[in-house]
Amino acid sequence: TEIYTLSLHDALPICLKSLPVQPDSVITLIRSTCLPDYVQSGGAMEPASQRFMSIGMKLMLLSIHEKASLLEKSDFGKELSWPELQTLAGYFSVWEVPAAVCLCRQGEQSDFAFLLFKGRVRILKEDASKVAKEIASVGPGHIVGEMALIDKEPRSASVMVKSPLLIMVIEESKFEEMSETVPRLWGKVLLGLAKILSKRLRQTSGVLAEYISG
Repeated sequence: TEIYTLSLHDALPICLKSLPVQPDSVITLIRSTCLPDYVQSGGAMEPASQRFMSIGMKLMLLSIHEKASLLEKSDFGKELSWPELQTLAGYFSVWEVPAAVCLCRQGEQSDFAFLLFKGRVRILKEDASKVAKEIASVGPGHIVGEMALIDKEPRSASVMVKSPLLIMVIEESKFEEMSETVPRLWGKVLLGLAKILSKRLRQTSGVLAEYISG
């Protein structure tokens, strides 16, 4: 199957290889390479897809069948039937992401989540002194930013691309559209997200217990 790519800024790739990534410069790196804050006159951010293209991400023009096949391979889609996967695929877009860019920044507005199929990202969180520290490294099979679809609160951490990615993105507007057009499927997806968050909370509680006992 041939896959075609699309980018508005192929001629202007972001290159950060020459920048030092030392502990005391991480926060500067995040602020200079994250998705820009495109705010319209009405105060709303431009669609995520427009911001993605501005940092050199490429939209993959896959068919519904191809996207459903990707979803089927993820933990996110294991409990869904093939017809449900095909329906769900229509709400996702597929993107290639270059290395060394920041997909989202701690404290900014949340308006998308993504499933990771290739590559790795670093999860960075600022401490009380505003120093960014890596708290996790995430690879294929994980969903990132899912809380944006549930509580709509500002990002709790920054996401820096460690190696080139292949991701499937669902924007907040598409998730809300699902609740109106396919409420039963939306409910299954919401339950799946709740299970993921519960699992992470249990893991965090375990780590905290070990830290306290140690």
